[in-house]
Amino acid sequence: MQKRPETGPMRFGADLTGIFLRGDDAVPMAIHLRSLLETLERREAPSPLDLHLIRSFADRLLKCDETFQLEEVQLLLSFEECLMSRPTERCPPPV
Repeated sequence: MQKRPETGPMRFGADLTGIFLRGDDAVPMAIHLRSLLETLERREAPSPLDLHLIRSFADRLLKCDETFQLEEVQLLLSFEECLMSRPTERCPPPV
């Protein structure tokens, strides 16, 4: 059993599969997306690293397609069952 959700396809109950994006993946992805856009605006060739990371992220997004096998999808209870019934309190910082 995973202790934390990973970036990738995630499904609540019987809902459609969506994507979960961890914060530690989101910032680098945004940096490489912006870099790629700026490079294309200048009509220059994109860097191999930008292309690799963008392709990798596109592959993760495509795994939300319902035809992919369930072992590729992080399955959760229904969204309603996952909601807290009261506002959450701030967690103590990790040790």
